[in-house]
Amino acid sequence: MERVLGRGGMATVFLAHDLKHSRAVAIKVMHAELSTTIGEERFAREIEVAARLQHPNILPLFDSGSADGLLFYVMPFVEGESLRDMLKRTGPPGLHVALRITREVALALQYAHDRGVIHRDIKPENIMLTGDVATVADFGIARATHAEDGPHLTMTGMVVGTPQYMSPEQAEGATVGPASDLYSLACVTYEMLAGRPPFGGSQREVLAKLWNEKPSSIRIAAPDIPTAVDEVVQLGLAKSPEQRPRTVMDFATELAAAAGFATSGGTSGRHVGSGRRRVNTRLAVAMVVVIALAAAGQRYWTRVPAASSASVASAAATALPLIAVLTFANLGPPGDAYLAEGLTEEIRSRLASLTHLSVIARSSAGRADASRPVDELGRSLGVQYVLTGSVLVEHNAEGKGNFRVIPRLTRVSDRRVLPIEPIDGSLNTGEMLKANSRIAQAVGDELGIAIQPLEREVLESQPTSNLMAYNAYLKASALSDRLFDEGAKRAAIEAYRAAVTADPHFALAFARLAGLEASYFAQFGRAPERLDSAQANANRALALDSTLAEAHLAAGYVAYFGFLDFDRALAEFERVRKTQPNNGELLTILATIQMHMGRWQDARTSFLRAIRTAPRSPDAIAPLASIETMLGHHEEAERLADRELELAPDYLAGHVQRSYSRLSRGDTAGGRAALREAARKLGSTPVLIALVHRFRHTLWYFDPALGDSLATLRPGVAGMDSGSYYSARSQVAWQRGDTRTRVAFADSARLIWEARLRRSPNVASYHIELAHAYVALGRTAEARREAERAVTLLPVSKDAYLGSFVLTEAAFVDAASGATEAAIDRFEQLLSRPAPISPQLLGIDSRLSALHANPRFQRLLDRSMRSPAS
Repeated sequence: MERVLGRGGMATVFLAHDLKHSRAVAIKVMHAELSTTIGEERFAREIEVAARLQHPNILPLFDSGSADGLLFYVMPFVEGESLRDMLKRTGPPGLHVALRITREVALALQYAHDRGVIHRDIKPENIMLTGDVATVADFGIARATHAEDGPHLTMTGMVVGTPQYMSPEQAEGATVGPASDLYSLACVTYEMLAGRPPFGGSQREVLAKLWNEKPSSIRIAAPDIPTAVDEVVQLGLAKSPEQRPRTVMDFATELAAAAGFATSGGTSGRHVGSGRRRVNTRLAVAMVVVIALAAAGQRYWTRVPAASSASVASAAATALPLIAVLTFANLGPPGDAYLAEGLTEEIRSRLASLTHLSVIARSSAGRADASRPVDELGRSLGVQYVLTGSVLVEHNAEGKGNFRVIPRLTRVSDRRVLPIEPIDGSLNTGEMLKANSRIAQAVGDELGIAIQPLEREVLESQPTSNLMAYNAYLKASALSDRLFDEGAKRAAIEAYRAAVTADPHFALAFARLAGLEASYFAQFGRAPERLDSAQANANRALALDSTLAEAHLAAGYVAYFGFLDFDRALAEFERVRKTQPNNGELLTILATIQMHMGRWQDARTSFLRAIRTAPRSPDAIAPLASIETMLGHHEEAERLADRELELAPDYLAGHVQRSYSRLSRGDTAGGRAALREAARKLGSTPVLIALVHRFRHTLWYFDPALGDSLATLRPGVAGMDSGSYYSARSQVAWQRGDTRTRVAFADSARLIWEARLRRSPNVASYHIELAHAYVALGRTAEARREAERAVTLLPVSKDAYLGSFVLTEAAFVDAASGATEAAIDRFEQLLSRPAPISPQLLGIDSRLSALHANPRFQRLLDRSMRSPAS
């Protein structure tokens, strides 16, 4: 023994060295009285049950036995700390971390419950934390100390378990089941959020409260915790087991949904009801920003010619002046930052309404390093002009005050600062709106743009006269620009609601609120009420001002994100494009919809137009590379990826696009080399996360070192989705012939996807993921059923883009399930139309080894490769 790691009421833990295997271990030695009462036979029986549990979130048992009358068992030595240690050291860890730990403990418990094993002593001391991973210790120990067929240890004056975390039925000495562990986990979750267990006091006082009192609201101790989260925790603490959620995974999933998080920290879908097809987070993100990661390299034969690099250069060349509007600096207190951000967005929006001016997309401008010299920054963005500035607000004791906006318009070619006068005004809505208008008009005048009467009317418009409403609107505008920040999106929605409450005639705020609610609904999987609200607010905006471009944008977003009604969305967006022909973000979403509709040439043209608004932005070029891979033009897609990396060497999408383009041509070595270069430049973690979430196929061509790195990551790292993570780990184990590990991770994935499908039964991608897990577990009939359900939910006839991904995965499920002819039928359909495969890629995919010797499959590949690509 090297040293004592800890002492408790039941045992002492020692650090030791395993001589046979040369490793550090922890030995838990039961106290003498407890050892005598338990008995070696019963201890060995219960430890044996626990030792059979193999799960990533369960601390395994190496050995057990007795020495000098003392019972002991051996576990791995965990470099980290217990949850109890962390709570003592830092206090409550915050909502996101608490729910992540809850989810990981639930995964472990669900795995055990499915095998008939109940823990009986879930508490912070038995939850170990290593990095971002929680593991559960002491499985079997509580049962050994409190078996139904033996005497209760309370007869000796010792209490088994910890009263603060005991379920009422356990405290009564009744037979306990999975619901008891769920109650204990709810107690732990409560403590992580509130900073204390549900009931405090002496042992006797805790037991009395356990049966007679309801825990107080978490929000009393932590007002920032959402009410819905508090309600789910209280449900887990119900006195009766029947009143609690059905399983521990249901409890974890309901918590995540109540918090507004994805079940895994990023992806949670929710079915919306009859007639509504729900878009899950991963698919919705592909709708919001079409990047190369979302479009796997496709090979099929169409009559659409490839874009050349020259066509990209031609798209970039435009006679219209191109300007980047960077966020103005806030010279006042930090609390006024939203004013600077909101005013900037308003100025950018007004300039974008000018027909003869191109304004760089805000997503591209957001990538700019504002610390660089303005001329250098402008050249990197490919613009002729850069508008920067600063905002200073001075408040007085009466809550009023003055502001000054100092704009700075720089011509990139000669660094000349064009004269635009500073604007001073009183802190009221009219003065602030006039400042936006004057700056936009001054920019137009300096650039020699002929502003048309209707455009001038837009520039001078004053959508509200209510200062409170406008302030809330500016706060919302500042927050809503943070694309993947779910908390910021929620805050922006509340701010927009405050704006329309203060001014019920604020059409622009209603429109922005509707659009944001629709995208939030798709991206973060909120309740159906979110979509209903978005629809109502879009209708309200149109009723207030049917000529407002933002109102039609909102209607388009609701149709697209909420209902996948591509025709209606396209009609709304095309109407806006007539008045904003140079709006790059609008062109991008138009192209995205055209992809979903199977209008590939139109989509490609729209992406080329979008590049004009950001000719040197990889974010603008990446969607075009995606289109080229969709059209089977892999060499051109790789050239575009090279262009992206020339502009931004750390652009992950470019690296992955380059890899996939090579793989799609059958170049395995080249695909691996591109991934290794990405990992060398960016680190393996972001590359692995991209592959797990977006490019699952590429996992089969990992450099071994990169594949090994996946084992060092855990769910929750930089948004790593837990379901996708466990699925990926299972796939890698399959590739390496490690059946035991493959099955263990597949079972963890199964628990997650089944839980999500109980909440969102009509999300096609969930069915596909579950199908892959079932294949690994040998449940092939169920796997094929799930795959077919996914194809029925999202067929290519309804969505040519996402439907092709679903059909592809269904084909792989068929192949892995031994349904050879069905798999070839699907692959034949895929190779005759846009789809995320190429015959070369199928020919090198190790998952299809059984098909490679099939004459019909070989004829299909040979025929497809001989067909001329046009």
